[in-house]
Amino acid sequence: MAQSIKLYQIDRFPEEFPIETTEVNTGEGLASFKTQVQHLGKSEYTESDLEKIQIIHQVGDKFTGQGISEDGSIYDLVAVSTQEKFPCFVKDNSFLYTSGTKRVISEQAIRRLRTFPDTDVNKRLEARPVKIDLVQFKEHLQSSNEGAIKGGWFRGMKIENVEVAYLGGGTVTESEDWEKYETSGGTISALRIDIPALTEDSDAIKTLLTRDGNLVLYRHFDEYHALSIAIPIFEAAEKFIC
Repeated sequence: MAQSIKLYQIDRFPEEFPIETTEVNTGEGLASFKTQVQHLGKSEYTESDLEKIQIIHQVGDKFTGQGISEDGSIYDLVAVSTQEKFPCFVKDNSFLYTSGTKRVISEQAIRRLRTFPDTDVNKRLEARPVKIDLVQFKEHLQSSNEGAIKGGWFRGMKIENVEVAYLGGGTVTESEDWEKYETSGGTISALRIDIPALTEDSDAIKTLLTRDGNLVLYRHFDEYHALSIAIPIFEAAEKFIC
């Protein structure tokens, strides 16, 4: 089962916890929702000093129908609320790594925290998505041998009848097509990268890094091992945020 960890850049980090947003109405009925953040302590990963926090994000799911109360009366149901809990990891109050949830949920939670902050100015977490220059990051990987590039997605190329293209293979970056796509005026939107195995008797770890800082691990790992894979990639990629 795949899992993903997404990188955000922090503009403001709270001085106190817990924090919560003001209540927000999504336009789906009368229900309102909020997002909370709790401090959990230190991460299991110790190679970098990472604080661990938990986001509790209320989500409104549109639903239309009727309900029946215990006394037999019928009433309209217009919305239901679900709650998403997921851990995040903070480095130097500068970068935030969300995990354990869907990408769309983490993006929505981070946006709500920024747009509808806690009324206490000392309890505000403001973070934003990143954009990584994957052309430069690709060159870094090739010179450092920190990971083997096995494929890449290209978008926005000025090539007739080609909007999106994927190239894959063992030495794909040496192909004529790769050079053609990379120099065609478009961007690399994602890189398929094999990371060296964590132990000598295991296989290379397949990952995908997108331009907006979402790292997909094609196998599921516990917290320590997932961060052992992700943090070195992010620490390298952070130098190429554009």
